[in-house]
Amino acid sequence: ILIIAALIIAVIIYVAIYMKRFMPSKVTEHPAVRTDGGTLITIDGFDIWTKVLGADKNGIPLYVIPGGMGMKSKYMEDYMISISENSPVIFYDPRGCGRSSARSSPSNYTWAAFADELYKLIQHYTPRQKVCIAAHSAGCAILYEFLKKYSDITDKVIFISCMPPKYEADPPPLKILLKMPPADPKKADLWMAELLKTDVMFGSMFYDKSLLDKLDTDKCTMIMSVINMKSNKPYDHTGEYHDYKGKVLVLCGDDRFESKSTSRSCAKKIAAAFKNSETVF
Repeated sequence: ILIIAALIIAVIIYVAIYMKRFMPSKVTEHPAVRTDGGTLITIDGFDIWTKVLGADKNGIPLYVIPGGMGMKSKYMEDYMISISENSPVIFYDPRGCGRSSARSSPSNYTWAAFADELYKLIQHYTPRQKVCIAAHSAGCAILYEFLKKYSDITDKVIFISCMPPKYEADPPPLKILLKMPPADPKKADLWMAELLKTDVMFGSMFYDKSLLDKLDTDKCTMIMSVINMKSNKPYDHTGEYHDYKGKVLVLCGDDRFESKSTSRSCAKKIAAAFKNSETVF
């Protein structure tokens, strides 16, 4: 009995330490970097990295919300660049992500704050215009919040391998649970940057493994990589978008290369939430 009790106590201590490391109390602060042909726009005290392709085109502007969270939007550029032949395409790294600046308090990273940031970015680049917004993976959490407040300025939205309107989390793989991130915040960021490319995370979602190099996880911060951050409760937007008037395109890959949170079943739930939706598998 004593041995069993000791083992239970050891497991509890391990889980407590693990969760504290996996969900650190602060974001690692870093300044924005003006690299990769980008421009910095200051919004609410954050320097937001942005890049505009096809600025002189007359089509509907497309804003791209990257997945992650925490990564650069760089990996999306090659797949969206052809759209800039007819329309402006605006890439950006949300606050705390990639090449944008990060501040320490998790309270800066609510879904509402992300949505307001995107709205102000749109007003900076394309005010008084209808826009299209494309969100990838976890970036849909920003889009869902955005549509609650600013749907009137959107003409179309695109969900790319996204989670459904009601948050559904994958249980952490055992391989992750057995790992312990470093206690030092900066080292933990590097640990997460490497973990994201492995098969226990995003590496398993690549049909062509050679394209993993496009997944640039440099500047990724530990807490930003955990979708349900301390500042956000699991969201539930059930029934909020039935009156949305814009067109909705839902894209989803083969279930072998999607997470359980972005599967074809999830894609069908997204499509069902909007009346003017089209789904492409």
